[in-house]
Amino acid sequence: MVKKSHPIEKKLRLQLYITLLIYTLVGYALVVVADYAFSQFSNPFFAWLHWRIDLIYFLYLVIGYGCIFYHYWGKPWGYLQEIIDATKTVYQQNDSTIELPEPLKDMEKQMNKIKMSVLLSQQAVKEAERKKNELVMYLAHDIRTPLTSVIGYLSLLDEAPDMAVEQKAKYVGIALEKLINEFFEITRYNTQQIKIIKENVDLYYMLVRWLWDRRLLCIPNRYFLFVRGRHHAVTAGCSRSFYPT
Repeated sequence: MVKKSHPIEKKLRLQLYITLLIYTLVGYALVVVADYAFSQFSNPFFAWLHWRIDLIYFLYLVIGYGCIFYHYWGKPWGYLQEIIDATKTVYQQNDSTIELPEPLKDMEKQMNKIKMSVLLSQQAVKEAERKKNELVMYLAHDIRTPLTSVIGYLSLLDEAPDMAVEQKAKYVGIALEKLINEFFEITRYNTQQIKIIKENVDLYYMLVRWLWDRRLLCIPNRYFLFVRGRHHAVTAGCSRSFYPT
């Protein structure tokens, strides 16, 4: 299997070759100029330099190549350190973007995409938590509504001492069955197993029904409730008993 070179590796290799070529040509040009200049002087020192020009050029190449190779050898490690530092900002909850050197622009784009995905995931978690809290609040209201109705119904039975025991037991059973059915509907709604079917609902009739369910609470306190208005249809989910909030 042939191993493909990474674009960063290709860029670094190309930069290295170009740097070595330029360094070699500049050194050769300097040697030619220096050789001609040293030959024009009769001073023993310049004459010694003229005869040692090849050694000087060799030392120039060795020292220069060593520095160049050392520089390009350390570049990948520097890039690696910058990538490590950039990964620390990926999971930070802010709008700052990751910036890397020019050879790492492809890596920069990928890391910014990852950071954006992380931010969106965190926002989705917060949104899910908010919806969960709202659902708990709605369920608490739904539970309170049938409990209030049943408690009022049972309280009215207690205020009727002349009613037969069998009849009271019958009415208590009806109330408990209604309460259990309400809890079952709420449980289905909590587990998202309930299918909401939108239908036209008569708003006037809904309010009348709501008042009728609470008549048992109003009678002992001598409250009188009535609905004044006209029939008005709205679209709503009617898959379970409707209790306005």
